[in-house]
Amino acid sequence: MNCYRNLHYAGMILLVCITPGCGKPPQPADKAEKIVEQFLDAWSRGESLNKFADPDHPIQGIDPDWKEGRRLLSFLCAETKPGETPEHFRCRVSLALQDQKGKRADKEVVYDVQLGEKSVIRRMSP
Repeated sequence: MNCYRNLHYAGMILLVCITPGCGKPPQPADKAEKIVEQFLDAWSRGESLNKFADPDHPIQGIDPDWKEGRRLLSFLCAETKPGETPEHFRCRVSLALQDQKGKRADKEVVYDVQLGEKSVIRRMSP
């Protein structure tokens, strides 16, 4: 009986959260950060960088460390700020990388994210 009551409460909470108008709409900076996370998550899972060069893919991007064959062990998005124009955002990210010889390196990078029908990610020069 206790189990059913807990399920009932969980169902009510879920219903409240998915009801239209619940919460605020995603902000462009949040969207830019989510795109960077999708890009980096694909890298950390070992997917091919070529996926993001495909003109039909909704996210276009490149990272020089990924291109050189380094493995992404982990990442942490630290900050997202507006860029030069309203559709551009700068995402500062900490990366933990490993080269082909097994040497680990931590670095902080900044990605420029251009939002649009096709979102574009470019790593900024240091």
